[in-house]
Amino acid sequence: MLSPTHYLTALHFFARVLHRSPDEELLRALCENGLFASFHGWECFHDATGDADRAIDALTAQYTADAMTDESDSGGPDTAAKYRALYLDLHQDHLKLFSGPAPVAPPWESVWRERQRLLFGEATISVRAAYATWGLSAERAGREPDDHLALELGFLAWLLQHGLADTTQQECAGETPHKAIVRFLDEHVLLWADECLGTAARAADSLFYRHVPLLCSRVLVNLRAACEDFCFPAP
Repeated sequence: MLSPTHYLTALHFFARVLHRSPDEELLRALCENGLFASFHGWECFHDATGDADRAIDALTAQYTADAMTDESDSGGPDTAAKYRALYLDLHQDHLKLFSGPAPVAPPWESVWRERQRLLFGEATISVRAAYATWGLSAERAGREPDDHLALELGFLAWLLQHGLADTTQQECAGETPHKAIVRFLDEHVLLWADECLGTAARAADSLFYRHVPLLCSRVLVNLRAACEDFCFPAP
């Protein structure tokens, strides 16, 4: 039986780096704590083609403490300056892909699912209603579309964590958190996220954003397939 712990960690991580580029503190944690290397063996990244393993290998090779400090030890820029330079590179790539005035891969559901590709469309309203069912709302509702992919990932993570913590399996609108995950994946995330993330990966300038979106797509597909295996507390 699968444990959802890795899915939780992955969803939170992808929500963070898709919403905004990793800052220097997060980059230091990634490089020095070996997060990418730890992804190996996680069932949420399982991929029969081996593409996920190759992506993880590439990310691990670049984002390690040794890779970040060798030049500093040999008299080059100090480690803080290297993290700053890495942050600036990833920030520029994030602007190009997700958050600039004309992003290559707009991270909003309504842009991908509606004919006129407009923000705050019907998909946004539907996603807002899904959040509200559970008493949630986007932090910047009205200023940022509720259907940003990072917010949708965060909602999935919240449902997953809530389902694990709630030993009564309380229902909202006749659904448990588990069933809500399945519905939200089927009616929202899986209808557009793969196209958005694939577009970003193909257009990315950085190794980080060439591989991270593809790993996120893999986690979403595996999450849907694994939902029936999660061991939520019994009512």
